[in-house]
Amino acid sequence: MATTVAAAAAAAASNNNNKSFSPTRVPNRWVERLMGGASDHLYHWWSSAAPWLTFFDTHQLATPASATEARDRLLHNLVMYRGNYTVIAMGMMTLAALMRPLLLLAGVLVAALYVYLFVVNPAWGMPYVTPRVKQGAVALVALTLVFALDAFSTISSSCMVALLLALAHAASRRTSEEPDFEAAYRSKV
Repeated sequence: MATTVAAAAAAAASNNNNKSFSPTRVPNRWVERLMGGASDHLYHWWSSAAPWLTFFDTHQLATPASATEARDRLLHNLVMYRGNYTVIAMGMMTLAALMRPLLLLAGVLVAALYVYLFVVNPAWGMPYVTPRVKQGAVALVALTLVFALDAFSTISSSCMVALLLALAHAASRRTSEEPDFEAAYRSKV
């Protein structure tokens, strides 16, 4: 047994142009691609968010004086804090999925189908099954599970609450161009 492991290590070392043998190396690298893509998306969402201390600064919240001021605040703040609103919406969707375990299981099932069709075995069904058809199949399975689990109300209500929170925050948060006359009267702690 020891001689076969040593022989395999020697063969791998000679085949890899003097690279060291690693028995834990993933041969296809599909796990690395999948986890790299997911972590890149999470990092992009988190890094595009404005600093959370300025986002939650309650001293910058005020009722808009007019409809045009509310519109200007909405246009400015929805762009400025879109990363924060996305992170909050994703958190609310995660909490909604955690409250319904079958919905969480359905999400894992759809993710597993996507990983199988696009990462593990991307050549499956070629040339007859195009990537567009595979995307349609994943969407059909996802919609079927949403309707079978009666999860449409859970998903839509959590999206609606996240949207209302984002609109309320964006309309009441002062923009950076607005003067803050109350800042001089606040105690410095």
